[in-house]
Amino acid sequence: MARTLATMRANVGRKIGDTSTTTGTYIDTFLNNSYFDIVNRLDWNAQINNDYTFPSVSGASEVALEDDFDSEIAVIDTTNGVPLTRMTEQEFLQLNADDYSSGSLSTGNPERYFISRDDAIITLHPTPTSVITYLMPYKTRITELATDSSTVAINDIEWIMELGATAEAWEYKRQYQKAAYMQQRYEESLRLRMHSEANQLNQIHVMTPYVYPDRWEY
Repeated sequence: MARTLATMRANVGRKIGDTSTTTGTYIDTFLNNSYFDIVNRLDWNAQINNDYTFPSVSGASEVALEDDFDSEIAVIDTTNGVPLTRMTEQEFLQLNADDYSSGSLSTGNPERYFISRDDAIITLHPTPTSVITYLMPYKTRITELATDSSTVAINDIEWIMELGATAEAWEYKRQYQKAAYMQQRYEESLRLRMHSEANQLNQIHVMTPYVYPDRWEY
């Protein structure tokens, strides 16, 4: 059963010998610091929304995505059975410079896209002339632990978060040797947990070089 924020706060407080309310408030911040650090180290399976689909809007090139959108894995046109090509905003604008200079975007079945992650908006090109359904598995954003009953979205990281929070708590108390020791334990424990997440007994990970086509050949 996942440890709640209240449980982790109490555990860290006991480790440093300070379970006061004031220190508990700091510990909550330290736990969230560790949480976000862990999340940013790896694309964790628990963060992936595998079943997300969205429809295009005829005559509109931009589609708003979910509030918890972080980054997509792929965009598949399930209506026509084809994948779309991902582009950076620079590549997208350079490729479609004629359309933008004329003020009239091409229309048809979209073949490419770019995503503004901050705004969670996907821009399709050409602009769709019909409703098309897209499958887009994506990595979700996490939210901080804000209430006593809050739990993490990733399995088996609570004890690692406690190590990281304990390191910060000792640093807050100017116990730097203890802080350094706990930080070392945090890094080692996180490394092992990341290996466990990435390791798959029936899958071998290898680097496969891929040559991208010239941007004008899309």
